[in-house]
Amino acid sequence: MKKIVLLLTLFLFVLNNISFADETQELFNKGNELYKANDFEEASKTYLEIVNSGTSSFEVFFNLGNCCFRLGKVGEAVLYYEKAKKINSKDENLLYNLQLVSNQTIDRVELPEPDVFTKIINDSLEFFTLSELSYILIGQVWLFALGMIFFLWRRNKFLLYFSLLFLTTSLFSGAFLKYKYEIDSIGYVVVLHYEANAYSSPNKDAKLMFSIHEGTKAQVLEEAEGFYEVRLVDGKTGWIEAELLGKI
Repeated sequence: MKKIVLLLTLFLFVLNNISFADETQELFNKGNELYKANDFEEASKTYLEIVNSGTSSFEVFFNLGNCCFRLGKVGEAVLYYEKAKKINSKDENLLYNLQLVSNQTIDRVELPEPDVFTKIINDSLEFFTLSELSYILIGQVWLFALGMIFFLWRRNKFLLYFSLLFLTTSLFSGAFLKYKYEIDSIGYVVVLHYEANAYSSPNKDAKLMFSIHEGTKAQVLEEAEGFYEVRLVDGKTGWIEAELLGKI
């Protein structure tokens, strides 16, 4: 009897998931049709239904970003493009659109060109996802282990060097994976309103430090009392009302 109940529960769980997936696909298709008909407002509402249901995918965020871009909502376009980028940072259309909408923001800070080593590190962080780096590390560890097994069996120096090579590269990959995880764990926000004031403390009566505008991206340092403490790329920090920001 217990087995029958368990199987029935499992069947209902699978059935609900299939139904939920079908409903999500139906909404996605509806959003696409509305987008093709240039009804960007309704299309964005349809895609938001999918997001609010707890489903997130590159395609939904990308399409939502496109809708906001066509509606002139620069801040929301940046927000959803950045959310899509977290899932797939290599898509050329996304990167092009993100650059296009970023060029429309008021606050653009020109940073000095990084040195060659820093540029290589930054490009690598952008290129590889955490999953890909994890697979690379696992592969290197397996090759090290296999090399050691064959070395102990055949006593061949080449196999020893082969193993040590992959041991060394796996240590570098492990360190790089840890750094990538730390970078990806940093929270960021985007300004959704035309202007957002930054204060010296989480209080609108505090000293005004600076103002930033729609579409500007900032790093989150702390959250308190309906405010985010943020840091801009030029190093400025201040407290901004959370309701003016969208979290990536």
